[in-house]
Amino acid sequence: MPGGAFPVDSMMELNISMLIHLLLGPLLLLIALLYFCFPPKRINWFYGYRTSRSMRSQQAWDDSNRYSSRLLLRIALLVCLFQSAALLFVGAMHAILPAVIILTLAVLAVIPLTERRLRRLFDETGAPKAPGERDEKS
Repeated sequence: MPGGAFPVDSMMELNISMLIHLLLGPLLLLIALLYFCFPPKRINWFYGYRTSRSMRSQQAWDDSNRYSSRLLLRIALLVCLFQSAALLFVGAMHAILPAVIILTLAVLAVIPLTERRLRRLFDETGAPKAPGERDEKS
């Protein structure tokens, strides 16, 4: 076969896969920076951290969007670091699947972490709890 052990089309698909893999972390970082720098001002169904608990009051909305954007920034930085380390130590081919798994789990973790914070800081109507009413363990 010309071009080595793999057909040219397979090598091109492999390079595109690696490029997409390498762009996942930086793309998430860009989205997190935009979300952090330009948080949604008002409760809406289009942009921001949108759950029934976060949309109960403007205070809950503001807090949940501020908190989740910071979490997302940290996650994006960790994913970028993981991708870089994996590329250096195990190579691009072996780094793709673990990076995608870590990225997915980390992004999904934002939801329960933010909801736990909202439960701790706000009551069922979205009003802030008094400091003595907050469950500091959750």
